[in-house]
Amino acid sequence: MTIDLATSVRVMQNVESVSRAVANSFVSGIWEGVVLAAGVGICLRLVPKTTAAVRFAIWTAVFGVLAVLPLVHVYSLDSSAVAPGRSAWLQVDVRWSFAIAAVWLAASLARGVKLAASAVRLRGIWKRAEVVQGCDDVLCAAGFDGVQICTSDEVDRPSVIGFCSPRILIPKDLFAQLTTAEFGQIVLHEVGHLRRADDWINLLQKVSLVVFPLNPVLVWIERRLCLERELACDDAVLQMTKAPKAYATCLTNLAEHRLGRNN
Repeated sequence: MTIDLATSVRVMQNVESVSRAVANSFVSGIWEGVVLAAGVGICLRLVPKTTAAVRFAIWTAVFGVLAVLPLVHVYSLDSSAVAPGRSAWLQVDVRWSFAIAAVWLAASLARGVKLAASAVRLRGIWKRAEVVQGCDDVLCAAGFDGVQICTSDEVDRPSVIGFCSPRILIPKDLFAQLTTAEFGQIVLHEVGHLRRADDWINLLQKVSLVVFPLNPVLVWIERRLCLERELACDDAVLQMTKAPKAYATCLTNLAEHRLGRNN
């Protein structure tokens, strides 16, 4: 009975320690994230001609720093617990610690389930896509091989799916309407994502949000990264084609197609 009581006490102490670490990381991460994101945002506004690729790299670095900071806080809390005379500068009431930890766990599980379900759904779309034959010349012009061009009724815009065996998916009804120039521009854009390893970086973003689901700054930066990677690929197409008006028309047609499909 004494052993069971001692074990229970140790378990409760460990649970309290973990809960406090989670709560401290949550509170610290929010204000640190706001300060860091605001500072970077102001600096980028002062340099308006910064390219989308550079902005993406900067925000990726900020995202990585904010994802690692909670681990630093946990280490600091552990150090203060073992070092005599030291205490963490931020202490959250134990009741709030349990509440925040519970919400953190629930949100993490929800995001994890959602990410897994999305992966299964995308795998199914990848398998059911129909390969378009005779696209070797387009891929050769794009300077990229090892990717298949496919059509699908299950996507509403051109996309890249697959990590080890990537496929460029184009909506089937859109594919029938594309001109040769528009088709080449779309392939260039999607190949740009593969060159930049955007698929793997995006996966790391999603996994990070599963592990740290309660940091609104991380969520905001993740959305910013999604925008900047698209702009970076647009810039790459413009650099290769030197046809801004034609590409603007292509993007307009894509937007109209997606809008009409969603309606």
